[in-house]
Amino acid sequence: MATASVPVDEILELSEDEIDHLSRDDIKTYLNNLGVEVDTKRDTKELAKKLKKNIVKERDNRESSAATVKQEDSESTRILMNFMDRIVRQQQQQMDAVVQALKTDVPIRAQTNSNTNNANVSTTARNETKLAIRPPEMVEDGINYEDFKKWSRSWNNYVQVTKLSDRSREDQVATFWSYCSVNFLQRVVHAIGIEQDTDLVLNEIMERIRNYLRNQQNVIVDRYKLVQRRQNERESFDDFYVQVRFTCYLIY
Repeated sequence: MATASVPVDEILELSEDEIDHLSRDDIKTYLNNLGVEVDTKRDTKELAKKLKKNIVKERDNRESSAATVKQEDSESTRILMNFMDRIVRQQQQQMDAVVQALKTDVPIRAQTNSNTNNANVSTTARNETKLAIRPPEMVEDGINYEDFKKWSRSWNNYVQVTKLSDRSREDQVATFWSYCSVNFLQRVVHAIGIEQDTDLVLNEIMERIRNYLRNQQNVIVDRYKLVQRRQNERESFDDFYVQVRFTCYLIY
């Protein structure tokens, strides 16, 4: 005879054939576990039919609830992704403005007299000083996916300002290697499988490194941390929102 402690999940797994072979007492117990009122005047077949109907109903309710939760999660993720995209676009626009200002601030055209030539030399020196762009930091061994994504933004800005993309493939790759520590280069060669004399273009090298680091990250753990993330007492909402948004950006 079934007991009143039978888990609902086990009841929902019953097949119609299994229900047809249940005793009357078992059927009544299962109905009670599902929160269904039992009419003791009904015969066993009617009770079995009622049990089947309520099992189907409960399964549908669970599927509907799961679909609703999934839809809500997708909407939340979309909102967070849009917010992060807006932040990235704003940062890119600011950098574009800096680059444009550097491009337009050219030396005054040289004149025939010596005074003007001296002024032009001075102007050129000032412009060269402005173009002393701060290079990105070295990529050290042990860097994780999140930090590499952050570093890539600094690298991309450096590439744009120095016009590295206009140079040959060999120069681009060699410049990138120069910003990788010896230990990280060893990992690139032996773990990721990219030789330093590779024929890959720079974007392909970066993508393979990103994929490698991404695979080292436990997505399940990251999603759990995201769900458990709460705003700290002294943390502004903007800081909290940006961190959650960036975490979503890394996971999805």
